[in-house]
Amino acid sequence: MRKRKKSISRPKQWPLRVKSALLHVISLAQFATAYTRGWAANSVNSRLRLKARAQELEQQVSRLEEQIRIKDARMRSIPAQQRPHYSPTTCTTEQRLGKRHAA
Repeated sequence: MRKRKKSISRPKQWPLRVKSALLHVISLAQFATAYTRGWAANSVNSRLRLKARAQELEQQVSRLEEQIRIKDARMRSIPAQQRPHYSPTTCTTEQRLGKRHAA
């Protein structure tokens, strides 16, 4: 079976350029509709939520870096013999975390 093409009615006396322009306008409108629907399917709100989450995580990283900087500065001001001593488990965990951070 043959598929029937949708026909767009237009006056027969129109010049070929006008007919062509009309078809281009209709095609552009169909494209714009399809594009807009695709954009809506991806939801702008979810993009905004992701962007806000990324900014929140960047702020958290900045706060943690600042806390580490302050802790390191305080530890440098304490003589080595007076610094806190940690259990072997804590030291091992810190060493593993330090290796991951350096990698």
